Amino acid sequence: MIAYGEQCMWWDEATNCHLVEEENGKRQIRCPFCGGLVSLTPTRETFLRICRRFEIIGFDGHVELMTWSQGKCFKTRSAAWVAYRARPLVTLR
Repeated sequence: MIAYGEQCMWWDEATNCHLVEEENGKRQIRCPFCGGLVSLTPTRETFLRICRRFEIIGFDGHVELMTWSQGKCFKTRSAAWVAYRARPLVTLR
């Protein structure tokens, strides 16, 4: 099961979510970094299929960005892109 942020760009295995018990006794799963609400999708493949839809509507490179950002929390897509572009590049010899 994959969890993804509704209020941030975080996504990862649902087992990595933060579990919060509310005053009414109900539990909610949250982003482990910012505490934002998350939604669930059954598989990584389903999640990446959703990401490919963003590319179709004009968000070029969205699948690559989201693949790189697994487990990282960014407040906005723009912030994720800034971090992605600033990442160290590995050179293989």
